[in-house]
Parts: sequence; structure tokens; C-alpha cells
Amino acid sequence: MARLLAAVPSGSYLVIAHPASDVAVDKMATSMRNYNKQARDPVTARSHGQVSGFFEGLDLVEPGVVQLHRWRAGVGDLAADRELANYGGVGRKP
Repeated sequence: MARLLAAVPSGSYLVIAHPASDVAVDKMATSMRNYNKQARDPVTARSHGQVSGFFEGLDLVEPGVVQLHRWRAGVGDLAADRELANYGGVGRKP
């Protein structure tokens, strides 16, 4: 990530949506294993802390690194009471 961010100017944004390893743990482990058996490019699920680490040195846009459906969720959000195994965030390079 440091190499990528070094190549972009100040004021650039990094946007990440990433599968979570610490939400619905058993289902995600099975899902990742089944997907990776068939995929050309394997996917790695990561914990909240690991995904947050991608934003090191950046100014996080509120609400920070959260489950995707909770990033600026709208009124009447159908998934508000669910746990979705994906994290997302937006960070700005100072």
C-alpha cells in the first residue's frame, strides 16, 4: 500500500471494500475456501484491524472503517440490523 500511495499526489483518496474474516467467521471461511478453489486470483478475507491498517498515514473520512452497509447508511436501511462480512473505508492522503 505504501508504494501505491507514494505514487499519488497529496489530496488523493484511497477507497477500499474488503471481505471480512472476523464477521460470520465460519460462513466466511467456507465461502473463501470454496471461492478460491475456483478463482484464478485468490481472495483473502481480513480482520477489521488488518483492513484499517491499509489506511495508515491517511486521514480517514467519517465514519472510518466499518461494515459496508454502515458507511453512511441511509434512512430505512434494510440491512441496518444485519452483520455483513465486508469492511469499507475512505482515506485522504495529506
